[in-house]
Amino acid sequence: MLVALGTVVVALFFGALLGAVVRNALGAPVGWPRILVVAVAVFLGGSPLATQVAQASGLTNEDGTVAVPAAVAVVFVVLTFAWAFALGVAALVVSEALWPTGTVRNPVQLVRDAFRGRRRIRRYAEIMRILSAYGLTRYVRGRRGRRSAYGGPANPTRDVHSAQALVGALNKAGVTFIKLGQMLSTRRDLLPLPYVTALSSLQSNASPEPEGTVERILEAELGGPPSQHFADLAPEPFAAASVAQVHHAVLADGTPVVVKVQRPRARDSVRVDSDILLRLARSVEERTGWGRQLGLSGLAAGFAESLRQELDYRVEATNHRMVAASLATDDYGVVVPRIVDHLSTSQVIVMTRLDGRALHDANSGLDSLDAEARSALAQTLFRVVLDGVLVHGVFHADLHPGNILLLRDGRIGLLDFGSVGVLDAETRQLLATLLYAVGIDDNVAATDALLMVVGSPTDTDVTTLRREVGQIITTLRFRGDAGTDVFAELFDVIRRHGLALPPQVAAALRTIASAEESLVALDPSFSLIRSAQRSAADITARMLAPERIADLARARGSVAAASLSRLPSRLERTTGALADGTLSVRVRPVADPDDRSWIRGRLNDVVVSLVAVGAILAAVLLIVADTGPFITPRIRLNTLLGFSLALCGFVLGLRSVLKVFTQTDRHARR
Repeated sequence: MLVALGTVVVALFFGALLGAVVRNALGAPVGWPRILVVAVAVFLGGSPLATQVAQASGLTNEDGTVAVPAAVAVVFVVLTFAWAFALGVAALVVSEALWPTGTVRNPVQLVRDAFRGRRRIRRYAEIMRILSAYGLTRYVRGRRGRRSAYGGPANPTRDVHSAQALVGALNKAGVTFIKLGQMLSTRRDLLPLPYVTALSSLQSNASPEPEGTVERILEAELGGPPSQHFADLAPEPFAAASVAQVHHAVLADGTPVVVKVQRPRARDSVRVDSDILLRLARSVEERTGWGRQLGLSGLAAGFAESLRQELDYRVEATNHRMVAASLATDDYGVVVPRIVDHLSTSQVIVMTRLDGRALHDANSGLDSLDAEARSALAQTLFRVVLDGVLVHGVFHADLHPGNILLLRDGRIGLLDFGSVGVLDAETRQLLATLLYAVGIDDNVAATDALLMVVGSPTDTDVTTLRREVGQIITTLRFRGDAGTDVFAELFDVIRRHGLALPPQVAAALRTIASAEESLVALDPSFSLIRSAQRSAADITARMLAPERIADLARARGSVAAASLSRLPSRLERTTGALADGTLSVRVRPVADPDDRSWIRGRLNDVVVSLVAVGAILAAVLLIVADTGPFITPRIRLNTLLGFSLALCGFVLGLRSVLKVFTQTDRHARR
């Protein structure tokens, strides 16, 4: 028992010593688990190694007795264990260089990731089989001799067939890919019309969850049975999609509400598919020209992030409150539900129920209204849309007729705030300028505003772009039926010139364009483009109002004043240094202290490396030289000194090697 305890204590001592050497002397942040493993190996291997060295060096007689003075034997034992220790350090250095601390996960995580990786591989193979079945693999493998549909093939029929095949493949691939298609259907600036038209037909419907599943989810999320929070909960959903389903319910105080519950496997499914989508996007972007032109990996990353946020209903609740706060700034007469905070979580959201019907199902209600009332409703909805984009900078980014209600009291209600756009003040001003310039037939100002929004590449043909924008504006003046097809034409011009709208700007223009269907449903005579031009003129006038300009001048003048207040002291220091002859100007990078420190560090590394090489060369000369007195029957003093010097060179060399790897790793992380 005492022997075992002593062995453990000595092993722990070796581990602590090894860790101190590697972490401090070598400057390597090696993890303690691998240090302890190597320490045990050094401890267990040190004794057999010392025995072998003693026999080979003549330290012991055949009967095991010591044949040399005790001091000499101690020196040999210490040197042997020092070499064993150095080899342990080398093992740690090599393991740290190949697998830095933190990159090797614990066994439980490795097993879990192995199962996930197996599932991902099966799912990836399934996706590729789906693409192959619909004849789409040629677009992701970058085969030569084929032009992508995105690049504009000579045969337009191929675009239509490819778009239909894409819709079929996305429907077959499941919820994540369906949502990807729905997102792409709104990006006319990225895809040709046949693809946008085909993708807009995608629907994310699904069968309801089995009976009892929703109750279990609510109990887990709300910390108690549903009956504790709801006086009544409809067992069947009135809407069911691939990610969630929605139920009617009544709170304990009698308030009618709707309960949106996320499906239990939705997050895991989306996580796996998003990972596959990101990998596939990177591969396609590397292999194909159309993938690079679209910036497919960035597009996929943005989609994956938006989908991740969509699965967190706390984000939707925050979006909901932001839009409600923006609507509260003016008397729009538009109603949004109220979030029931204490019953809303990351997977459940509860909100008050609005008494009305969606616009696409509200014909009877609209027919009962006179033309003046319908026009007023259209004007109200239009104000909400355009003010959200151009004035407030917070807007509902998924405003289709299914999310707009005509309430029984004649007002408009808005639903589903899973997608909300946010625009900064400068972008709002540029978009208002763009619409205003279109209204006054100024293609130069319109193009300049557009280029400031998209951030054009240096090789953009601005002259041709201005002419094409001007042609759209000119035809718009004489087209009485001009609608959102003007946006489509503008998107075509943007795409042809290789420009890409920022996602939030694309969402803003999409919101304005998608509102047309609802506005025309309310008032068949409503002209979105004409109204947008008039409103943009008013908004631009407000932006250029003297009060607004005065506010901007004060804000920016305050910043300039703060900078100017520091100028006298800086001039005084500069003129004083000039008068004293101490003025210096840094014209070289090495003038910076950090640069000098870096150079000193590199010089130290070079010196240490040279010392290590010199020590090893000297050690070799001492070991191979057959000179010097014998300190054992077989070993000379010079040989012992050579092995000792080689040990020093070996350790210094390890330090240099490790610093090379750690510096490379830091540079790669930057």
